[in-house]
Amino acid sequence: MKRKKGSLPSGGDGESAEQRHLRRYPALIKAVRKGARPLSGKLIVLDPEISRIETCCIKDVSEGGLQISLASRVPEGTSAILFFSIKGTIIHCNIQVVWSRIKYHRCFCGCTIQGLESASHKRLKSALDTLFPASITLMDEKRAHKRFFAQEVKDVAAAIYTPCQVFTNEKAERGVQGFVRDLSTGGAQILLAGDLRDSIPVRLRIDLNAAPGFRDLKLDLKISVAWSKKEGNNQSRYGVAFQELNDEQKQILSDYVELLSRQPYLQG
Repeated sequence: MKRKKGSLPSGGDGESAEQRHLRRYPALIKAVRKGARPLSGKLIVLDPEISRIETCCIKDVSEGGLQISLASRVPEGTSAILFFSIKGTIIHCNIQVVWSRIKYHRCFCGCTIQGLESASHKRLKSALDTLFPASITLMDEKRAHKRFFAQEVKDVAAAIYTPCQVFTNEKAERGVQGFVRDLSTGGAQILLAGDLRDSIPVRLRIDLNAAPGFRDLKLDLKISVAWSKKEGNNQSRYGVAFQELNDEQKQILSDYVELLSRQPYLQG
């Protein structure tokens, strides 16, 4: 059956898998991203009637107080000792709960820091300088101490699909964003975060920047569409073949596919 001129063949990646003579690899790259991890601490409740030790999550902190959440209810007026760490600096202080409310099945408390010794106060002040300031609001103007988000930002390793853009015009500067799902030296499967409607992809730009040894490197390739398939949330998948590759593009693709084939989390 002939298809209309300008339309795309439909189907899935399984249709032509047996016909491939080049092995494809998942286009996953181990990348390091910045990730935020909330601070946690140990709360020792001093009230004899509810005395206990419990882990708490710290939402924000200042030189004069902090906001915490924990699984069990702690009433207003409760005195406690709190131990926590900011980038290796151990802080322990006496606190008093000034307000307490239940939300999302957890107890959220606003606490004041009391009787902090000079040396401990100096350590706390230095540690706070490593955190991000909390959003400034009109209420902040009435606060004696600047608040900070109680989160440490660390480098987090993650596996990400290779980013790409697809263009329906040879001279276009901006394309539809997406990811390369799998890749060989002859073609790729791509997932686009948008609908091209009746337009046909003619050019693929693969961003290799996240891969070790390929920093600041992008590949602009002519492509032809072998199949297409609609996905949910206004997404589309395409199987594409590379066209008219020059020697430099062939070498870069070969090196990148070789890198993908050696990814440790793809083995087995």
